[in-house]
Amino acid sequence: MAASETGVIILPLAKKSQFNITPMYVSISPTDVATVWRVPNSHTYFVAGKYLGVIKEGETITAQKYRKLTEQEKKAVAEFVKMQDREAAIQFELS
Repeated sequence: MAASETGVIILPLAKKSQFNITPMYVSISPTDVATVWRVPNSHTYFVAGKYLGVIKEGETITAQKYRKLTEQEKKAVAEFVKMQDREAAIQFELS
């Protein structure tokens, strides 16, 4: 993981390729959702946060940018994911 700004998570496309193609979206307010990526064939989930956009090098997209969640938002997302998968191992930072 790299963070060029405080409170921002950078998800490089090379790392993103380790997750399922389609993320889970969890509502955290009437207007916001958190993006949750799952490792295929496992119970491991990475909560990226609120989508902010992409990072480009020239015309090539190299990463996606997310805003970190507050502690209250993390709790709400964790509860939702656990309802979907009781065995879920939830991560809020990339390893």
